[in-house]
Amino acid sequence: MRYISINLCETVINDSQTNSISLINMLEEIHAIGFPLLLWRIAAVVTLEKEASDIAEEYTFNFQIRNNARVISNQVILANFNGRPRNRLIMNVQGLPVNEAGSIIIELKKDDVVVLSATVNVKLPEKPDIKVTN
Repeated sequence: MRYISINLCETVINDSQTNSISLINMLEEIHAIGFPLLLWRIAAVVTLEKEASDIAEEYTFNFQIRNNARVISNQVILANFNGRPRNRLIMNVQGLPVNEAGSIIIELKKDDVVVLSATVNVKLPEKPDIKVTN
């Protein structure tokens, strides 16, 4: 199995006629004004490709989201290739609670081994340097 990519965004639009997707509002960094922070929508798009030695049509993965070390979502995902060499998994998560600055880590695991991961930094704004003069 080749693990091609994992991309994070706010939402995914799938064109049913062409099977093309559009990733809307790619997530690279989040600037929070305080915690806890609730992410209303987050989508992960994973692209997989079978190799010649891969004979099964279905594969089971674990999709995990962490805020630093704390696991905030953990799901089992089934990838069914249906005779095709490539597969695209789209995972949508709504109402993701983020309790602290640092990172949101999204991992795709096969047999408890991380095969793909992505990280989004979560930052508080820098405190302004305010000087009062009389």
